[in-house]
Order: sequence, then C-alpha cells, then structure tokens
Amino acid sequence: MVPLIGGGQGNTEKPGGNEGTGDGDNSGNESGGETGDNNSGEEKPSSLFQYTIADNGVTVTGLTESALSLTDITIPDQLEEKPVIAIGASAFQSNTTLETVIMPNTITSIGDRAFLACSSLSEITLSNNLKDIGMQAFGQVAIKNITLPASLETINMFVFASSSIESITFEGTNCTFSESCLQQATNLKTVVLPSQLTTISKALFYGDSSLTNVVIPDTVTSIGPHAFRDCSSVTTLTIPSKVTSIGVAAFTGCSSLNLTVPTTVTTIDFGCSIITTTTATFLNVKSLRIPSKWKTDINNLLSSYKLSNAGAQSLTYL
Repeated sequence: MVPLIGGGQGNTEKPGGNEGTGDGDNSGNESGGETGDNNSGEEKPSSLFQYTIADNGVTVTGLTESALSLTDITIPDQLEEKPVIAIGASAFQSNTTLETVIMPNTITSIGDRAFLACSSLSEITLSNNLKDIGMQAFGQVAIKNITLPASLETINMFVFASSSIESITFEGTNCTFSESCLQQATNLKTVVLPSQLTTISKALFYGDSSLTNVVIPDTVTSIGPHAFRDCSSVTTLTIPSKVTSIGVAAFTGCSSLNLTVPTTVTTIDFGCSIITTTTATFLNVKSLRIPSKWKTDINNLLSSYKLSNAGAQSLTYL
C-alpha cells in the first residue's frame, strides 16, 4: 500500500443510516425524473431518496431502506419542487449493490466519500454542470473509464484512490487539483489533463504504478513534490519549456522513465538529507538528461550523500 500524502482514508460505514430529510421527511410529491431501475416499480423518487432541503435546493444524502437493494438509480432533477443540486458527504458510501448511477445536470457538487467503497459501481453519468468533487468520492469503485465535464472547477484528495479506474479525461481547460487527488489509483493507465493546467500538484500521481500515458500541458510552470513518485510504468514524459521548478521526490521511483530536464528549469529540490536519500528527486530514474548547469549540485550529492548520477540509473549532461 502506497503511503497517503496529505490525508487519511475515510470511514466505511454502511449506507442507509443517514438522517435528515426535507421538511422532516422525504415523502413529498413526485416532481423529478424517473428512477431508471427495473426494481423500483411505480415508486416515487421522493420515496427512494433521503435528502435535505435548503433555500437554494436539495442535497441527496442517501437511499431509503426500501431502496437499498436497487442496482441502478437515476437521481431526479427535482424533489418537492426544488432542484437537486448536490450529493452529500457519504451519501452512498459502502453500498455494494449499486452498479449504475445517472445524475441530473442540476447537480453541481459531489461530497466527500459520496461513493466510497461502492465496489460494484461500474457506470456513472455525471452532471454537465458539476463543479466540485469531494475527497475520496470514487475511492474503491469499479468504474474503469470516466470523463470529467468541462464545468469541473475543483477535484479533491484521493478521489479515485484504490479504485479500478484506468482512464480519466478532463474535458475542461483548467481545474484546481488538490494535492494527492489522483494518488493511489494503481490501475490508472492514461490521463488527459486540462489543456490550460499550470501546476502539477503535490503527489498528484503518487503510487499510480500502472500509469503509462500522460501528457503534461505546455501551460504547466511547476511540478510539485512527489508528483510522479513511484510511477514505475511511465517510460517517457516531456517536461514543457515553461516549467521552472521541480519539487522534492517528483520522479523518485520512476524506474522505467527516460527523462530530459529542459534548460528553462531554474529550481530543483534534489531531495536529500543527512538521514536518508530515499526522497532523492531522480532516484532510480532509468535515464536522466540534465543541463550541465546542474553539474555542481549533482557532484555535491555524490560527495555528501554518496549518490552518483543524482540517483538515476544513468546520467548525461546537455
């Protein structure tokens, strides 16, 4: 298990125990979409979902007891004549029956751990107006491929940790990535990042050992600490010319990677200390090509920490 950077795993309580429904209950008149499940019969959406009501709309907080056996659900766009705008924290957490979820375009937010440990969930249709995905929202799910809408503004820590996700596509041009947001997605093979992204955040891909295909957008100016640490399947990665800084342990453990550091980089944290060299930034990189202006720094690594080639398997200077 890869150590988590920046936070811990959420709890895995059983679903269906959430409290708090609109106006004290959730038995209001049907005013939303169909349930989309062949087990639901003629039940009204308001009888399937637990929810809370606020002035600006409804937050779905879970399923009612009678709906816990459903495999496929469609969240309605309205409940009690108010728009459904959010899925609450831990709303469906640990529901191992759910296989398919369709959400309406009225939803703008998915809360922390909303679908965590929904181990049978293999298909989800996201809202085209989704803005925020909470921490661990899709951890330990069976979804293999997902396209995140252009509306997305924020993605939080460990969103796909320990899930089956293999491919992620960001349709938008930019998004705020919290540190570690794609960490521990050990089946992740390919990512299409937002085209106007400026920062590869801390521990973004840490421990994504199956990752083989990711293109760093030309707009990126910095690569954060631990960003690609232990991405042992990546063979090539182009650092754009606008990148000026590389954080500690950014490429540690990238044992298949052939990496060239461009001359535009002005700051590198080589990541050594008197105690340990295991966070050396280029430790075990297959081959490293680096501008000769870094030769003195690399020689100091050798003399101070017995670390030849900056820790890489082979080293050449540009």
